[in-house]
Amino acid sequence: MNVSGSFIMIINILILAFYIIMFFAGYKKGFLLQVVDIIGLLVTIYLAWLFAPVLATYFEIWPKSMVPLQDTIFGTAISNYINQLVWFFIILVAIKLLLLIIRPVIKMLQQIPLLKQLNGLLGALFSFVSSTVWVILISFILTLPFFSEGQQIVQKSWMSPILDTATNFVKELEEPLKKNDALAKLTNNMNDLSENDREELKQWFEENNLDEVGK
Repeated sequence: MNVSGSFIMIINILILAFYIIMFFAGYKKGFLLQVVDIIGLLVTIYLAWLFAPVLATYFEIWPKSMVPLQDTIFGTAISNYINQLVWFFIILVAIKLLLLIIRPVIKMLQQIPLLKQLNGLLGALFSFVSSTVWVILISFILTLPFFSEGQQIVQKSWMSPILDTATNFVKELEEPLKKNDALAKLTNNMNDLSENDREELKQWFEENNLDEVGK
């Protein structure tokens, strides 16, 4: 089944609207606050994942008498799992509430005249990058077998050039790493260098004018 052009147009409009909304939201929110929120979320999830099993062992919030299959061997496992889940969300909420105390301080810093404009621009740029990550994630989900027309939607909509641009950008970032990999091999063992490695290393020396050293 072919996806209609009007449907693709709607998808493209939604993508454009998403980028515009995220851009202005990022500018208004600012870079510092976005970074604090992301780092805070990652730290919160990690701490909740780390301490939930420990607290669930010593402090049982959800009694075993309220779990299914309580008289079987699975009862204990189910009880532990539910208690870990409950503690996970308790820790999650508790740390998020603590982080709310920091937010007014960050907002106050963002009002400093010179920092305010820079923070807004960086916030908009950061939102643009995060929007692209979301589009890539949605594109990946649409290509799963569950969506029969998902592949067509990705290929015919603006998702395709966004994916291509992101892929090319990542490749550009990988290029210096590949050249440095050949240099790392040289320092470890000269015999490990393949012909391709030697060629890349030679090119790296020439680009950095290191081939003229000692002349």
